[in-house]
Amino acid sequence: MSTVIEIVLPIFAVILLGFGFGRGKFLSAEGARGLGAFVYYAAIPALLFRGMATASTGAGGSLALLGAYFAGALMVFAGSLAVGRIVFRLSLAEQGLMAISTGFSNSVQLGIPLVLAAFGDAGLVPLTIIISVHSLVLLSLTTVVVEAGRGHAHGALRMAEATAIAIAGNPVILSIVAGLLWRLTGLALPGPLRHLIDLLAAAATPAALFSLGATLAGFRLAGDLGESLVVVAIKLLVLPLVVWLFATRVFHLGDLDTAVATTCAALPTGSNAFILAQRYDLYVARAASSVLISTALSIVTLGALLAVLAPAR
Repeated sequence: MSTVIEIVLPIFAVILLGFGFGRGKFLSAEGARGLGAFVYYAAIPALLFRGMATASTGAGGSLALLGAYFAGALMVFAGSLAVGRIVFRLSLAEQGLMAISTGFSNSVQLGIPLVLAAFGDAGLVPLTIIISVHSLVLLSLTTVVVEAGRGHAHGALRMAEATAIAIAGNPVILSIVAGLLWRLTGLALPGPLRHLIDLLAAAATPAALFSLGATLAGFRLAGDLGESLVVVAIKLLVLPLVVWLFATRVFHLGDLDTAVATTCAALPTGSNAFILAQRYDLYVARAASSVLISTALSIVTLGALLAVLAPAR
């Protein structure tokens, strides 16, 4: 209970505050986009750059962590394709969008603040390793499936390539790479640069959570809610269980890596699943409902999970 009170409730209180500002028109849609841009292009990159520039982790541990997380994520992705086809009679393109909704975690806006609060700076290292390839793997795979379902087999490869290029050029990935390269130099950050980075990084947690809430204010429950609830159940319950099993039974990760990987898997559906559905004008309402419902319910599931995984306070 103390974990829920000390970690989870304050985080979701800031999300709720942002949601209230967005719904109450205290923050316009343009203002929410501006705040989101600050988070995405300045605050979060500063935090990730600092984390990677000062971290120490071995390549072997990183590969095992990625193996555990993405073995679980890809297994759930494949299972979700089957559920979409057999249970809900979806087209292949819709199956791909359902699968990304079950497998794509909100690892940046919610994951970073939550992991920092629960596990400290040490937890940011394994989370950053997962984030570095999270979008590349899952968004590219979904693009291939959706394009193949739409009868554009060759177009799928071109779209996947374009998606990979766009991901490789995004500020989150670039900040991770820059931080890693800086760490390899062995140099200390100059005082003024370190102070600037610290200022921006300090704003990352509250701004990201508030921005997430304001963004969710624009979502509405719609579409087949029964199907969306199945998606949410897979996302919040099945995916973290599968990742935990791979982490502990197959890859034998340490306690911290296991906890962070499982927590990342248990995060609600990220908005990129909705953005991808919008791009194709397909599965939009169900993707939006999945993001909204999973975020609301994750206060319970994440609270229960962190009560077990987070260090005692």
